[in-house]
Amino acid sequence: MTDRKALILDADQQDIHVGHGKQSREMKAGRFMHQGEPVYLGRMWCEDDGRLLVTGGLGKSASYDGTKAITFGNNEGWHDDVSDGPVTATVKLNGAELPVTPSWLVVGPPNYGPQRKSVRTMWDLMRDVAIKAGTLPTSPCGRPSPTTSIRCSNG
Repeated sequence: MTDRKALILDADQQDIHVGHGKQSREMKAGRFMHQGEPVYLGRMWCEDDGRLLVTGGLGKSASYDGTKAITFGNNEGWHDDVSDGPVTATVKLNGAELPVTPSWLVVGPPNYGPQRKSVRTMWDLMRDVAIKAGTLPTSPCGRPSPTTSIRCSNG
């Protein structure tokens, strides 16, 4: 790989101004490896009360050249639509600019950060803890499934 910049998916800076009507910005990056369609990285908008909201990509990954994925991650020639970037703001009140601490937005898969678990209900978490502790038997249906575990019973 000689052109490392071809690996970057950057939606560039996006600006939203509160109080100028409902504004929304789609964040689309360039073409991965300079090929295919622009990559959708999400959307941002401001609510009427001034809160900035951001949604991420669509959960898509693809190969630019048709190669097959052979591992869980870091497949040669593949990209996805997880994203991150800085968030800064300028706040003016009665003509005076107020100090704002910048932040960093991360839109990633559920296990993105270290020591993080996928999103799940408290019931699922406690059931998993009890099964691992040996205080609750595993499902009588075998491997859990949304269609069989709900319908299956011990009686």
